[in-house]
Amino acid sequence: MKIHVLHHVYLPIKHGITQYLDASSHTVRHTYVHEKDIFPAVSDVDWLIVMGGPMSANDEKSCPWLIDEKLFIKDVIDAGKTVFGICLGAQLIANVLGARITKMKYPEFGWHPITPSPDIKDTLLADIFNQDLTLFHSHGEMFDIPPGAKKIASSQACPNQGFIYKDRVIGIQFHPEITVELAALFTAHCDQTWKESPFCQHQHSTEKDNERFELSANTLAKLMKKVELSVT
Repeated sequence: MKIHVLHHVYLPIKHGITQYLDASSHTVRHTYVHEKDIFPAVSDVDWLIVMGGPMSANDEKSCPWLIDEKLFIKDVIDAGKTVFGICLGAQLIANVLGARITKMKYPEFGWHPITPSPDIKDTLLADIFNQDLTLFHSHGEMFDIPPGAKKIASSQACPNQGFIYKDRVIGIQFHPEITVELAALFTAHCDQTWKESPFCQHQHSTEKDNERFELSANTLAKLMKKVELSVT
């Protein structure tokens, strides 16, 4: 399988997705979109993964490379390929599919529960998101559910935590790829205005959160394996 990952920021550490891909036997290539890397041919992509970033999906004026990225994502979707996005990546995918990206009333940061939507009972994700899960969040914007897509889950702060489209295009707002190191990095860069939100936990006890990191890693592994098997 040929997997291609789109990045919007350089991270000096490895998170759950890079660890999963490193352990796979597939061909994995990367494009750093913000550095104006060249996109691959759509025919060279079986599974596209779109990662997060600090910018908004609406920032086409300040980040003009978003325009070409959205066109590339659309071409990959239209070609019938599998696409998976996290946070900003999910927002870009949703936008390509015709959904709005809007600011939330309150930013959501830290560990918060999500509640699965009954809409996914007949989808690829039915046995993964079948109960409430406490997962890591870091976002101040959210997507509408794209036309023709099904909602995956919601949280108290964010009614749309994920969507699945045609059982091959998935976007999630939360961060199951979180690791102790990534959580520390997110927390160090947590916007000061976010800390005023009632849904912001900007101080964490690693020892206390060990079970949450383990649950998150298990959720990601199930999700990645499910998507991987659907491609092959």
